[in-house]
Amino acid sequence: MLREARDGSRGLDRRAKGSRSIADPPLQDTRRAVGGLWHACPVILAIDQGTTGTTCLVFDHEAELVGRAYREFTQHFPRPGWVEHDAAEIWAVTRAVAGEALQDADCAVGELQAVGITNQRETVCVWDPHTGEPLHHAIVWQDRRGAARCDELRLQGHESLIRTRTGLVLDPYFSGTKIEWLLDQVPGLRERAREGRAVFGTVDSWIIFKLTGEHVTEPSNASRTLLFDIAKGAWDPELLALFGDVPARALQELERIVSSGTTPETIEIGVRANQVVFRAGDVVLSSRLIDGQFPNYRQLLPETYEHELSIAGDELIGVVRRISLMAQKNAPLRLSFSEGELTISAQTPDVGEASEPMPVPFSGEAFEIGFNPDFLRDGLESVESGDVVLKLISPLRPGLIEAGDGSGFLYLIMPIRLNV
Repeated sequence: MLREARDGSRGLDRRAKGSRSIADPPLQDTRRAVGGLWHACPVILAIDQGTTGTTCLVFDHEAELVGRAYREFTQHFPRPGWVEHDAAEIWAVTRAVAGEALQDADCAVGELQAVGITNQRETVCVWDPHTGEPLHHAIVWQDRRGAARCDELRLQGHESLIRTRTGLVLDPYFSGTKIEWLLDQVPGLRERAREGRAVFGTVDSWIIFKLTGEHVTEPSNASRTLLFDIAKGAWDPELLALFGDVPARALQELERIVSSGTTPETIEIGVRANQVVFRAGDVVLSSRLIDGQFPNYRQLLPETYEHELSIAGDELIGVVRRISLMAQKNAPLRLSFSEGELTISAQTPDVGEASEPMPVPFSGEAFEIGFNPDFLRDGLESVESGDVVLKLISPLRPGLIEAGDGSGFLYLIMPIRLNV
């Protein structure tokens, strides 16, 4: 993946791609010359393992984007409503793309200092911890095969317990019913899991296992499984029993993230909703890139907002999820505001435009704003209260998702320029 360091006289051919134009002056060689020797310029590799492909980005010590690569992988649809991925292919693509991004950055041996991972979240992988080989296709977050089981648990009166322990609605979107289906339907898997010969994990833990041999995760990914007690920060024995007696030994060890401070002047680095985030006081900025750069949140936040709409969070996230599931790849979500109504829509590969309206306390001149579906959904799901407040000013200005309970939690959302 990494080239051997070159002689200093040849310099460093490192280009910032995406955030720089060909008219910009070339970047300087940022390695230090000490005693006639050139010292490596540290870089960070970011792995974005998504639903349809893997993107890898390389950043230097000044947060400049210096390398990138992307590849897609195969989508499997064994039945209507079922979606699967080949975990082995995910790893092969991720490994290849990481190498291509490091080569694109002209990265030398010793320069890579850290690897960060963001991933499709509720997707479940299962593999043999001794051989590292998958034991079934990964069941993707979009998969609906657990819908009937969710209905059954709801009729049995378990929904309140699940919501209280996990903070999640009872839905096949999450991992619990996917793991239960695998235990019930894959021959011999339950016995293997009990004996330590099969383990489950979200995609982050699969990638980490292939990189390090460790079977670990952290609370934000664990919290998307329906098996994790968010108050205790641990797997919940009652939930493990409820979702088909999941063997605790088959789940990941939890690695906690420690933030660097709590004062408003300190920028904390932590994990929320499966993203590395930067927090200053109560303002949270997602790690997702905007035009290839990490924006400064103070420069992005408007002083006032033209619209502040209080909306039922569960209803809004439900519409966002349904439209997102039907949307074609890279299609933005369109939020169209008119008197008393919000219509959420997106282009789909099968039925043209899919849309769904919902009542909102909006008044004024109608306008339309676009968002990345994952980005908007992540922001909505990060709010732990029942209501959310959308603060918007215009189709091309940043907005905020705010907790409706007065806790002060803010999540920055960046609009997408719509082609109209």
